[in-house]
Amino acid sequence: MGVFEEAYSYNLQPDNIVQVAEMENMDRMREKRKHLLEQQTRNESRRKQLDEFKSQTYDFLVSEAMVHILEKCIPQLNSTFKSQLRNICTSFVNEETSHKLVNSFRTKTLFLSELASVIEESQKQIIHGCEGKDGPFKISNSDINKFYNKLDNITDNQITKEISSRVAKAEEEFIKNNINDKKELEDLASSTKEKLDSIKNDDSDLENKLKQECTALYKRKVDSIMKRKKGILESIVLRMSNGIITEESMLSSYTKENGKLDMQKIIESSEIMYAFLEMVNTLKIKKVDNNYIKNILDSIQ
Repeated sequence: MGVFEEAYSYNLQPDNIVQVAEMENMDRMREKRKHLLEQQTRNESRRKQLDEFKSQTYDFLVSEAMVHILEKCIPQLNSTFKSQLRNICTSFVNEETSHKLVNSFRTKTLFLSELASVIEESQKQIIHGCEGKDGPFKISNSDINKFYNKLDNITDNQITKEISSRVAKAEEEFIKNNINDKKELEDLASSTKEKLDSIKNDDSDLENKLKQECTALYKRKVDSIMKRKKGILESIVLRMSNGIITEESMLSSYTKENGKLDMQKIIESSEIMYAFLEMVNTLKIKKVDNNYIKNILDSIQ
């Protein structure tokens, strides 16, 4: 009997079985809570990433629409000027805010109303493609190509021709004015030299006085020519030139190997800015009045 009792007692379960079960259950609950918290964290992170992506996508589509239109107005843009064009459009959208711009598009013109629809439809399509995916999110090549195709479908050639024509007219006016200025300055210098050479007087003090008056008159006339009323494109060129001279970070990009300013590059860069202003004005994206132009010119300094 003693052997039986010994065997029986040997097979008995521990007295703390309930405690062990409770601990195992608590461990499972902790793991479950941990999993739920991790899932909540992932969901919250995904939501934040998606919200940020939505905002960035909207900004991108508005600015990229402007870039796409302008690229049709300015043929044969190199990578440097394309980058400048994109920076100008991006800065404009950031300043005006994309939603404010698109809301205004709906009630301004037929083209802008259609543009607003294309932007919003394209954003919905892009965001729809993010369903079931985790971040980081990005715009697919197929979605951006569809966006460009939609833009092409609503952009009448007459629109881009009008902008291109205005830019070309400003360029012609700029070139013509500079040729006239150069001729006037050369003629003035020549005539002033002749007058100075002709001034002869036995009284050296009087001769010097007459020459000083002649030189002063020359300087006033030169100053008058330089201060004549200038067009917007020419004003941009002058502001850019002065800014480049005083800004070392820009100077190297606009300097030739011989150390002289690359005026052709400065002019082409100024034309990018002017083309942007003409697009904003022609499409009625924003009222381009004297105050707005002054603010743009002031920002170039």
